[in-house]
Amino acid sequence: MGEDEINPALWSHPPEKLSDGLLRPATPLQTHLWDVERRMRVLGTLNDPLVVAVAGLHDIGKLTTWFQQYIRDEIPPGNKTHHSHIGGAVVNYALSEHGDAELDDQLVGALAVLKHHGALPDMQGGAGAFAQQFGDPHGGNAETYDAIEQKLDNIDSNSDARAVAESLINRATAGQGSWTRCKKHIKARENLPKLAKNASHVVSHVNDSGGDFYAHLVDTWTTLTLADTTSAAHIALEELSCGTLDSEAVDQYIENFDAATDAREADLNEIRDLAREIALGRVESFLEADTQVANLTLPTGFGKTLTSTQVGLTLAGRKATRTGRPSRVVYALPFTSIIDQTADELASVFFDAGALDLAVHHHLADVSPDEEPFETDALAERDRMLIRDSWRQQFTLTTFVQLFESLAGPRKSQGLKLPSLRNAVVILDEPQALPPEWMNLVSRLCRVLTDRYNAHVISMTATQPKLFELFAHTPDPFALVEADDSAFSTASPMSFIDAHPRVRYTIHPSADSTTANSPFPPEDAAATLMDGIESPTLAICNTVSSSRTLATHASDYVGEETLNEQFAEWVAEQDKSDFDADGFVASLDTDRPLVAHLTTRHRPFDRLALIGVAKRLCKLNAPFLFVSTQLIEAGVDVSFDRLYRDFAPAPSIVQAAGRCNRSFDSERQDVCIWKLASAEDSQPPSEVIYSTLAFGDPLAATETALEEHREGKHVAETAMISEVVDKYYSAYHTTSGTTETSLPVLVDEANCATLSTKHIIDQQSSIDVLVPRTDTEAKKIAQLAVQADVNKQAVQEARGMQSITVSIPAYRSNQDNLNRLRTHLLPVDEDIGLYVLPQRSTYDAFLGLRTPDSTVGSRIIG
Repeated sequence: MGEDEINPALWSHPPEKLSDGLLRPATPLQTHLWDVERRMRVLGTLNDPLVVAVAGLHDIGKLTTWFQQYIRDEIPPGNKTHHSHIGGAVVNYALSEHGDAELDDQLVGALAVLKHHGALPDMQGGAGAFAQQFGDPHGGNAETYDAIEQKLDNIDSNSDARAVAESLINRATAGQGSWTRCKKHIKARENLPKLAKNASHVVSHVNDSGGDFYAHLVDTWTTLTLADTTSAAHIALEELSCGTLDSEAVDQYIENFDAATDAREADLNEIRDLAREIALGRVESFLEADTQVANLTLPTGFGKTLTSTQVGLTLAGRKATRTGRPSRVVYALPFTSIIDQTADELASVFFDAGALDLAVHHHLADVSPDEEPFETDALAERDRMLIRDSWRQQFTLTTFVQLFESLAGPRKSQGLKLPSLRNAVVILDEPQALPPEWMNLVSRLCRVLTDRYNAHVISMTATQPKLFELFAHTPDPFALVEADDSAFSTASPMSFIDAHPRVRYTIHPSADSTTANSPFPPEDAAATLMDGIESPTLAICNTVSSSRTLATHASDYVGEETLNEQFAEWVAEQDKSDFDADGFVASLDTDRPLVAHLTTRHRPFDRLALIGVAKRLCKLNAPFLFVSTQLIEAGVDVSFDRLYRDFAPAPSIVQAAGRCNRSFDSERQDVCIWKLASAEDSQPPSEVIYSTLAFGDPLAATETALEEHREGKHVAETAMISEVVDKYYSAYHTTSGTTETSLPVLVDEANCATLSTKHIIDQQSSIDVLVPRTDTEAKKIAQLAVQADVNKQAVQEARGMQSITVSIPAYRSNQDNLNRLRTHLLPVDEDIGLYVLPQRSTYDAFLGLRTPDSTVGSRIIG
């Protein structure tokens, strides 16, 4: 499109005042459309007729005099300024005229444009389905088609607009269509309604022919929305490129580790290095394999994080070289609570990483809702944040929620991430933590990643949940490295553990399925933990409520301030944003027992700092009890002498045991598996979580697996890691029906709206509360709350204070409790659930931010 063909009087976006006081001129519509087409080609791999039609016509409705008046602030927004529906109708016409456009492209193109400011509908079903929205042009949808025709007539009445429309349609149809035929086609009210009513048949035909309609639709829609949004924001394409992290930085980081202090540690380091070498040596074979999914299986303490990071970057580099397209790494973890710990290590590895190199993204970075009644396309600061969080960096650290809910019926804001998954390497760290009812869907979404986006997916854990083996959606996985891999030239991880067992699992009478013993009362459990405590001890609970109860009973044995309280006083006195862990530990009396407590109701700053303190106390072999929820059992490099785990599925018990004698620092230690009682004489916490909230009965499967491989009351470490976990998954998946869940059918049928209602965590929302550490911080966040109504920047500043933001899940059964909590908070932005705790003294350093715990939902894992 040449400069002389552009009509500068027809705008897509108004002038914009820049931060330096200058004014950016209005953007001509044709300039914007051309730029979106250029971006779609860079961001995606869609076929040419589809790109030209979708990009070139998606905003054709802006040619109306109504929109042009609105964009100049001459009239308010309304139905006449809405441009998506006419754009979708025109795209449908253009693709039907184009000789190279298939029927599925017609449906995909129309939907992508119809919904480029909204959310994708279901392709079949009742209310809200595509057929219900556009399939009845003379009845229930007559008003929609009337509005489209009014806009067609309005464009036709303006010679300048009509000329531009003619030019756009001529290009989109490769010269086979015209504006006159377009109007006639749409006003006949036949093609688009017929397509809507037959959408489910088109979907079935594509899938039966070996395609994947859902993947095609979501890919097209998200490529358009990212191209459109970034163009409107005037974000240069260079800012959407990714940086380059050097995988060799991992080697350099490891070289700076302290030298081994004995032969056993030297042997362990050699095995860790060999595991990385084996996995790296198989990268090329993985690229050549008939599968794009792989397992990386190593026991806890054998360097999974660094191995997978280096493998991911190496694989991405070779994919980029082969394809000529960027290849990013997306590293997904199960919980927000453990992201900061992994991010801390990666920041040490890649200490000089830039803005396009490394990013951390989870729900606290989200800004929603992201749809407006009438789309103005004037890009607010909110949209800029959405761009920032579209995973354009070389390496993104995120959560399963962000990854898989963005793939399953995404909202517009979620969908902006998906183009970054093209040609990517996706690492799933601890996938056994996925909800069982989601595993079948996750396997199906992994097929979308591999087949549509050419991604390679790596499942990394000590306890593989058979995500690729037992579910039918992907080929069998490639083995990057295994715990008993024959490629180890000396001892394998499993043979090393067999020769030097770190732990032995001991089944407490309360958890023995062969007896009729009752669950262990928390006050008795506290007595057991504190009786003669001489070394670092970890107790992991299943719920926030039960961990608080156990920690409170344990603290009664100390008689002085808990570690949390001493920590809070130290931070307040220092009045600094940084925490001197070494200085704090030096100030402690480590000759007397210490008790600490940690859940997700504590600030992220506290969690990260107290875990650092715990590591130091463990090295000092101090008499120290650490009570926590599951947040500490995955991805935390800390090693206690004794460990007690409330009864849980076998993989969780194994993960927990990875925090005991982690680096083989002492002789074999016992990991006690007990079943704690509830303080309220109700269901034991293990049953509250796993019998009420999980799919099937993972506790029964665990009992079956333990019974088969126990020797008296003990289970050997190698047996637990391999045979027990293997038996558990076989028994659980067989009896629970997880391989036959119906969620993948929603993908097959492209029922996007219904998919969007499915959530990995069964909650409606969360309350995010800024909790100050110091008086200075308390004053600052209180001011932000006051300023938020008139200063959007205050909201963004508050949103960025993630280290002191505590998230309280809003479960469906817990809304009343959350509403009561709100009455004690100052709102910053109630629409996004952001609040401030006005007084530092109202935060309990030991128990965390508290809300009434009167329901099952409120006691879910911390």
